[in-house]
Amino acid sequence: MESACSLDCAALYIQAKGKPEMKQFEREAAIEGGNAGGQYLDKIGKTDLASLTVDEWSEFCALIFSGACDALRKRAEDEIPF
Repeated sequence: MESACSLDCAALYIQAKGKPEMKQFEREAAIEGGNAGGQYLDKIGKTDLASLTVDEWSEFCALIFSGACDALRKRAEDEIPF
């Protein structure tokens, strides 16, 4: 499985695969997810991702994913009138 190391890498990957560019709200959601992961790292006092245990890595990834999904969900709730 291929992975992206940053938003810039993700954008290059998307372009290389012929997929449309990330929309602004997608970039904002990705940043919010990243912030959730960063808050977790602050909480556990680690900055070196290589030093994370398997459980810490799993929690870090889950927080990034759920943070981005929460941001997208909130945007949808704000825009859908029913």
